Amino acid sequence: MPLEDFESRSFGRKSLDMMDTSDLEPDVNDGHFENIPRLKRFLRKKLIKTPDDTDILSPHLKTSTEVTREAQRVHFNLFKDLLRCFRYPMLFDVAVFENKGDPAISSGEIYLLRRLGIDLIYYCSFNYCRDKNRHYAKDMSAIYSNKELVILVHGGGNIVGYALNDAHFEHCKQFYCCNKNLTLVLRDRQSLSMAQTYFNNGTNLIMAPDMAFQIGRVKRYMSPMDDILWLRRNNIETSTYKIPRIPEGVSVKVKDWWGFPTPKGITLWKMPF
Repeated sequence: MPLEDFESRSFGRKSLDMMDTSDLEPDVNDGHFENIPRLKRFLRKKLIKTPDDTDILSPHLKTSTEVTREAQRVHFNLFKDLLRCFRYPMLFDVAVFENKGDPAISSGEIYLLRRLGIDLIYYCSFNYCRDKNRHYAKDMSAIYSNKELVILVHGGGNIVGYALNDAHFEHCKQFYCCNKNLTLVLRDRQSLSMAQTYFNNGTNLIMAPDMAFQIGRVKRYMSPMDDILWLRRNNIETSTYKIPRIPEGVSVKVKDWWGFPTPKGITLWKMPF
């Protein structure tokens, strides 16, 4: 696919259309791939059959475009099969706050569902998925069978990551374990290994790239104003490190995510974008 066509899928007029995903496959014969027979077998796979082995191609990718395209290809391969039996999805905890990573994930979730031709029957944001709205959704769900209805929950760093959400690890081990109706989607091998250790007695586990990759390539809308923009967390997610000495003549701005406010959307549905 020409690069300009691929870029048009990010916030463009066709970005929410259903997609022909065959053009996301890489040309493994272009010279920089190794073990081509194995890679060709991987590209033919239904990944839902080997959901913890979805990153075979990843070590061979050389550019950000290749990484993004492969992430999207894996998403479509997995979620077409995972969601194909369900006609009525609900999405909970859509992220509309300022922490940029979570809204990017929510945007990717919305893109994927729309590109798969899946229409939500209910959704609520993190701040509005409270008792009243949960009870409303529960009553609404009663008219559907469990073979038609699927409950989707935005994860990001919230699942297991915060006591505020999960109350906490000993509770998580009981809550997420041993449930054949629950599927956890993990975005790296460290998280997958943790889930396999603590939640792997019946619960379905899938490894998939971060859903933010569904946004695709995004062009700059303004020129850089500093040589280095250093996003440094100031909450419990921060690691203990010091900013290294910056060479003379190099401009750097160090802030947490709250220092970069985002323009607000008109509706809740547009807020993650």
